[in-house]
Parts: sequence; structure tokens; C-alpha cells
Amino acid sequence: MKRTYHRGLRSKVLVPTLTIITIAMCGAIFSSFLKSETALREAITSQIVQVGKSTADHLDSWVYRTQKDIISRSHLTLIRSLLESTDNKESIRNEVIELLQNITQDYVFYEQLTMTDREGNVIASAEPSTIGKFNVSDRDYFKKSMQGQSVISNILKSKSSGNPVFVVSAPINTKTGVGGVLLGVVDLDYFSKQFIHSIKVAGGYAYIYNQKGIIVSHPDPKLVMSLDMNTLDFGQEMIRMKEGIMEYAWEGVDKFVSFRKIKSTDWTFAVTANDDVAFAPITEMLWRNLGLLVISILVLSITIAVIISRLLQPIKTIEKGIKGVIKGDLGHRIEVKSQDEIGKIAVAVNHLLDSFQSAIGNIVSVMNGMAAGDLSRKVEGDYEGEVRDLQQGVDQSLSMLGKTIFQIAVVANQVNTGASELSMSAQSLASGTSNQAANLEEISASMNEVSARSGSNSESAVSARSIAEKSLQAVHKGNEQMKGMNQSMHEIKGTSSEVAKVIKVIEEIAFQTNLLALNAAVEAARAGKYGKGFAVVAEEVRSLAGRSAEAAKTTTELIENSGREVEKGVQNAEQTSEALEEIVAQVEKVNDIIGEIATASDEQTQMTGQINKGISDINNVVQENSAISEETSSAVTELTRQAVELNDLIKNFKVSDETNGSLYSEHDISLKFEAEAKPAVIALPHPDSLRN
Repeated sequence: MKRTYHRGLRSKVLVPTLTIITIAMCGAIFSSFLKSETALREAITSQIVQVGKSTADHLDSWVYRTQKDIISRSHLTLIRSLLESTDNKESIRNEVIELLQNITQDYVFYEQLTMTDREGNVIASAEPSTIGKFNVSDRDYFKKSMQGQSVISNILKSKSSGNPVFVVSAPINTKTGVGGVLLGVVDLDYFSKQFIHSIKVAGGYAYIYNQKGIIVSHPDPKLVMSLDMNTLDFGQEMIRMKEGIMEYAWEGVDKFVSFRKIKSTDWTFAVTANDDVAFAPITEMLWRNLGLLVISILVLSITIAVIISRLLQPIKTIEKGIKGVIKGDLGHRIEVKSQDEIGKIAVAVNHLLDSFQSAIGNIVSVMNGMAAGDLSRKVEGDYEGEVRDLQQGVDQSLSMLGKTIFQIAVVANQVNTGASELSMSAQSLASGTSNQAANLEEISASMNEVSARSGSNSESAVSARSIAEKSLQAVHKGNEQMKGMNQSMHEIKGTSSEVAKVIKVIEEIAFQTNLLALNAAVEAARAGKYGKGFAVVAEEVRSLAGRSAEAAKTTTELIENSGREVEKGVQNAEQTSEALEEIVAQVEKVNDIIGEIATASDEQTQMTGQINKGISDINNVVQENSAISEETSSAVTELTRQAVELNDLIKNFKVSDETNGSLYSEHDISLKFEAEAKPAVIALPHPDSLRN
């Protein structure tokens, strides 16, 4: 047989308590550790960001000041005189060399100061051995400076010192333009030793790489000018980001770095911190707290175990008494001599048993009465807490049940009354339906006559419209003919004008002929007897010209009279044409009105058909109302019968005064129903009498 293991109070209290305490303390420790780690990380990140910013700004300022220094020295008169003067050139060169040597001694970060001419040849230097031996015309910084720019070159590895250096160049302006370039070779290692190598944040360090990713400053000299950041994954990411904060691993050490661009150059300055050094204090604190947690849990376990053992003895006594109650022995009481909380629990349990025993007895009595139909009884006694709630619940249930029974009786009476009123309404509905049927029959007859007249009107309108259309066509034809006649009159008028012009020409010809005949007569008179025959001919020509002129004048008058008559005819034709056009417009309006009358007659006929259909639908509704009245009458009769049966059932219950007020005082509920439902009869016309 498999043995079932039951956990005791000791294990139920001890294990959860220790578990909760352990979880809470572990949570607090790890929460403190995580918060401390986050705060420390933020602090170190802020520190390296601030250090990186200040150092980058310092380096940028140093480069900027160095560039300004070279520019200012390129403007020195002594420097310029070496390029401009032709006398004492060697003396000036020596002075320039001495000046450059003094500058390199005062500013130790200058590895070399050199002056070139416009061809790039070294003409003066702090290192005299380089004069005349070097030419820098192929260097980018020299070419840009010859164009008037001050330039900072890429970082190079010095051939003399092996340190990373960069060249600052500035143009030397003469009267004829840029005559040469002043070059300053700056040792970056000087700045690194002074400011960068001393940076130590959480075991980390600082370094610089140029725009190509080459390390130019680093605490490890082996990496300077040899390590390419492009060969490293994190280096490629840093070059891509240009500036920011990120984490990476280098030689097995986790680091986080802050890096930013230097404004005056394309270099990037980075500051790192080591994770293991940065978080060593909080890691040590974590292990110390975990050790203290283990010791605290051991001490707490022993203490809780002793306390629980002392509490278990009286609890076992209470358990024994409660088991007796579970078996149905409500008369058993618990005996505990302890005066502490456990003793008070035992006393409270005994009081609870007393209340249960009394309440259950009263409730059983009331429920027996309810089973017999007596709803007027209540649970006696004064109880507290949930037992009182149980008492009130039973009393309220009985009261609610009594009210419900009483309300059912009232509703049954109201149902009977409503059935009587519903029967009267059915009678009224039947009477109204009969009247509606008679009215529908009269309306249907009237609509049939209206429909017949509308059809006749529609046919007459169609005939009138046909006649009007024919009249309109005749008027249109007459108007077209009148327009043709009007056009012909205008053409006659034009022809008369042309004839008048021709007659005018004939008159002028007759006049000219008369003049010629007169001249011929004069010339014949001068000729004497030789011109007599010619004079006779001239006289005849003159006579013919006179008659032609007279005939032309007469013809002109006739044509003018004819033109005036034609003008009157044109005016009359135009007025007649306008009158015909007005007649056409009026005939068109008459035709449109007749068309509208025909359309309205068609619509009236259609609407009459729809009204007849609506009257038929109303008749159907009246028929349905008739059927509903008969069904309602049957339902009223059935409802009255069921109300009487419900009243017979209610008589078996007895309710208190609080349930029904002053109507019934602990008497059997009885209601009397006297109304009777009479069926409604409706006389309706046959549906065929309402159809068209």
C-alpha cells in the first residue's frame, strides 16, 4: 500500500517562510547588485564621456593653436625678407635659422621647422643639414599652401624619431604673391605623453586613430602606426559610427569605450574602461551579501522551528474537538486552558457551535412550516455575523415568496380584467373593420370611374397632340417658303441696283458722245465745204446721243421707282417672315402643352391603377384584422380559464400581514373572476368586389 505523506504545520510554516524570506533577500541583493551595477556603469560611462570630450577639446585646441602659431610666424618680416630680399641673403638665412631653432627649443613639440621657396626647395630649417637637400613640391600640404591655404597633413611616422607626427603648413605671402611655405613638423607623441597616456579610467586607457583607421597614439608603442582598426570588427563599427559609446572585447578583456571626432582634424579620440575592474567592488559586495544571507537563513530556521513546536500542542486539542463537530456532534465543546490567542480561538469556536446549534434548530422548524404551505413564520433568535445573515436570508426568502404569491394573485386578477377589456376592443375592432370594408367598396367604385375618364382624357390628348404636330409641320413649311421669297426679293433689289449702275454708265457715254459730236461739228465748220458731210454725220450722232441720254434718264427713273417698290416688298416679306416665326413658336408651345397634358393623363391613369392596388392591399389587411379578432377572442377565453386555475392554486398558501398589507391578514388568498370574453364577429365584403 502506497503511503501518503501529509505535510505538518511545521513544514507548512517553515518552508514557505524561509522560501519567501530567501527569495525576498535574494531579490533585494540582486536588485541592489543590478542597480549598483547600472549606477556604476552610468557613472563610469559619464566619466569616460566627459574625459573623452575634455581631452578631445584640449587636443583640438592644441592643434588649432599650433596651426595659428605657424600662420602667425609665416607673417614675420624676417621670414618674408628671406624670400623678398636679394642683398645679404645668407645673413638673413642665418637669422631665420636661428629663429627657427629658438622656436623648436621653446616649443618642444616641434620636431622640425622648415621654410621652402615656391619650388618646394628647403631654404631654411631648424636643422641646417636639410637645407638644399629636400624638396616637398610633391606633397599635398605644400600644394594647398601655395594656393594660399593653411593645412594640417595626415599623421606620418617620423624618419628621425619614429614617433607619429603631422605637418602644419602656412603660405608665406610676399609682394608678388605666395613666395614660399613655412612647415612645422609637430610631434603627436608629446601630446600623448602629456595628456593621453595619463588617462586611466577603471583600468582602461585612451588612444587615437586617424581617418584611415590607423592607431596614431596608444599606451602600447607596438600598436602605434601599425594597428589598423579596419581589421577589427569593433574597429569597423567605430569607424562607421564616427562617434558614440559601445562595448567590445580586446585580448580577452571586456571593455566599453566612448569615442568622438576631433573638430579641426579627421582623427578620432577614444577612452576605454575595463568591465572587470569597474565592477570588482560590487561583485565583492554581492558575494559578501550572499554569505550573510546563508547564515541568516540558518538562524531563522532554528528559531521558527522552536516556536512552531510550542504552538502545535493546543492546536491538536482544537483539531480533535472540530473533528467531533464534523461527525455531527454539535453538543461537543473544546477544552483549552491556554489564555493566549489559541485559547481565544477555542472559546470562539465554542460560541460558534452554540450559535450553529440554535440557528439550525430554528431554521429546521421554519422550513418544515414552509413545506406545509405556511409562509408567515420567521426564524427566532438573536444571532451575529454570518449566522445572522443566514437568519435574515431565510426570513427574506419567506417574505419574498409570500409577496410573490400575493403579486401572482393580483396579476391573475389583472389578467382577467385585461381579458375583458381585450374582448371589448375586439368588438370595436370588428365594428371598425366592417365600416372600413364599406368605405373601401365606395372608394373602389369612384376610382374605377376616375380611371375610365383618365383613359378617355389620355386618348383625346394623344389625338390633339397629333393634330398639333401636323399644324406645326405646315407652319414650318410656310415659314421656309417665306424665307425663300424674302431671299428672292433681296436678290431682285440687288439686281435693280446693278441695272441702275449700268444705266448711269450709258448716260455718261451719251454725254461723252454728245460732247464728241459737238466737237466734230465745230471742226467740220472750220473745214468749210470739206467738212459739210462730216457735220451732217456729227449732227446725227449728237441727235442719237441726246435721245440715248433721254432714254437712259427715263429708264433710270423707272428703275428707281421699281427699286422703291422692291424695297417695300422686301420689308413686307420680312414682316411676314417674322409673323410666321412667331406663329411657329406659339404652335410649338401649344404642341408642348398638349404633350404635357398627354403625359399627365398617362401618369394619372398609372396612379389610378396604383390606388386601386393600394385599396386591394387595404382590403387584404382588413381580412387579416378579421382573422386576428377571431384569434384574439379565442385567446381571451383561454386566458380567463387559466387565471381561474391559478387562483385555485394560490388558495393553498398562507401569508403574513407584512406581505399583503391590510388586504389579507393571515388568510387564504382568494380572488374572484367574473368577466367573460365574448368572441368578436366581423362582416366583411368579398375581395372581388374591390378589384378593378
